Amino acid sequence: MSNFKGAYSVLGMMVIGVTLASYQKIKIDWGFLIATLTWKHLIHPAVGVLIFYFITPVSIDTLAVIVMMLATPMAANTVVVANTLNVYPEKVAFSVMVSTFLAVVTVPLAIVWVTRLSR
Repeated sequence: MSNFKGAYSVLGMMVIGVTLASYQKIKIDWGFLIATLTWKHLIHPAVGVLIFYFITPVSIDTLAVIVMMLATPMAANTVVVANTLNVYPEKVAFSVMVSTFLAVVTVPLAIVWVTRLSR
């Protein structure tokens, strides 16, 4: 069963690739893309830090783990769900791809913030 966990993420990435490759030309829905990226990379982490730093205080180590979890890109399984339900899978796959590229910036920023926070 432990091998299945590793295979699941690989299969999710394959579904993203197949979804993106199956469309000849992807029309970028800028509103959807900006909304999803803003939510995942700005609002979601801000709300998490607000809750766990100000409202329900946790230890600095726990907060560091929470911040790192919030800095990760969108989950690949959203593409699987969108494909299964046939709800704009190309938009979701493109958003996950852009979110992954954006995580190249957000994860190091979160690491810097966490190291300054823990001093």
